[in-house]
Amino acid sequence: MRIYKLLVLFTLILIGSSAFSQNFYCDSANGNVVIFSNYDGGKLVINIDKNIPNLQIGIVSYETDSIIFTGTYLNNVTQVEWAGYNGYNNHCPGFSPLTTTIVNSPVTPVIKINPTVGYSNINGYSTIDCNYSCSTTTNQGGCNTADQIAYFFFSEFGSNKLLFHLTQYGCWSGTRTISAGGNCCATPTTTNTESISQTQAIPTPTMINGFFHLESSYQIGRIQLYDLLGNCIYNSEPKTSTLDVDMHSKSTGIYFYRMEIGNTLKVGKFVLR
Repeated sequence: MRIYKLLVLFTLILIGSSAFSQNFYCDSANGNVVIFSNYDGGKLVINIDKNIPNLQIGIVSYETDSIIFTGTYLNNVTQVEWAGYNGYNNHCPGFSPLTTTIVNSPVTPVIKINPTVGYSNINGYSTIDCNYSCSTTTNQGGCNTADQIAYFFFSEFGSNKLLFHLTQYGCWSGTRTISAGGNCCATPTTTNTESISQTQAIPTPTMINGFFHLESSYQIGRIQLYDLLGNCIYNSEPKTSTLDVDMHSKSTGIYFYRMEIGNTLKVGKFVLR
């Protein structure tokens, strides 16, 4: 039964179902980079309904997109960039233009066809083509992994403060609001906008009685936990030197952590038994 449920969950993620969608912000305090990605393209209406200064928006699709901007805080947007294959297979009848179009952007948008990724992941493609899941550890079948997409836009925008990434497989539909957040927070372990120091020791987390436990000599700035599919299952800025995350409700298996302490970033994995 457990194997069946996992197969169903994985299938729904691949087809972009919203049934398991978890809308959240990755960096609610400082985030200003927003990413939308899918495979099928279509009509994407982005409503800038939340006051986020210096908002930078990246969009990725394999097929063409018709992108329309609207919203009260539209003028907060400082950069808009689309990247992908720009194919025209009309997967979304009535909403797929012959080439990607961007309407009502408050700044001059940039469109790049198959630009180089710049970040290597054996499970993703070497040029920006498409993205449909948050996974960084499974083969994406000719599309990019979510960390490759994040790296590309971090490099383009000069910021690695990810507000959210919303990814799905199928056609865009309805209006996407900034306040609704996304379903992915996967980022590369290193970027050209991050300074990763090896001089400051960061302790290794341990599992104690079903709790992810961490004790540090320094204040923990941010910690994120991911499952094997790349889904963020915990995202917090504890601002304390000790942390216990209750994992009793989670399935046994391998998980990954990403934590920032001071100016140092550390990533690793742990096993829940």
